[in-house]
Amino acid sequence: MRVVRMMRFGGPEVLVPGEAPDPVAGAGQVVVDVAVARITFVETQIRRGVDRWHAKPSLPHVPGDLVAARVVRRAIGEPGPAAPRSPRRAYWSAGTSRW
Repeated sequence: MRVVRMMRFGGPEVLVPGEAPDPVAGAGQVVVDVAVARITFVETQIRRGVDRWHAKPSLPHVPGDLVAARVVRRAIGEPGPAAPRSPRRAYWSAGTSRW
């Protein structure tokens, strides 16, 4: 899967595109295909290392606090087909999930 990692603190040049292993759904989980990921102004300040109100993330860090996606796989053994016939939409925001 494609991923953008923040390798150090600084400007936009510290965001490095790359690859990561495809995720595997655990019990009660699903795998989603992300269509949109949001990065907020606060995250740009954290990336620059100038935000005083939030904890600095450990590096490397994958920024983003919201995604819009579609469910592509369920965990093995979960009820229903492994992949939904019609893609289910998923929305995730830091600390909450909505289906």
